[in-house]
Amino acid sequence: MYLSTQQELDVTKYFTPDMLGGSLEYDIDLSEVGCGCVTALYSILMPSVEDNEDPFKYCDANQVGGHWCPEFDMMEANKFAFHSTAHSCDAPTNGIYDNCDRDG
Repeated sequence: MYLSTQQELDVTKYFTPDMLGGSLEYDIDLSEVGCGCVTALYSILMPSVEDNEDPFKYCDANQVGGHWCPEFDMMEANKFAFHSTAHSCDAPTNGIYDNCDRDG
């Protein structure tokens, strides 16, 4: 899910909360999420500044959309396990990341 400050697609209008000194609270029921399935809540530094075909300009620390960017996995879980991971990236050049820590 992408959070935006407006209804129309505009990658410059993604919702970007200031989490410095803040908090995030959520409730989730994982009782039906079994083995082989992962429920995830994560934040990424979007949009990608690279020119690409993806209208959302998706990026993450595993280069799933073809572009790198920092990622923080607040939750990767099922009913048996819960995991959080911070993925850092090398310093960007002109806003473009060349490599990220995929394993965290």
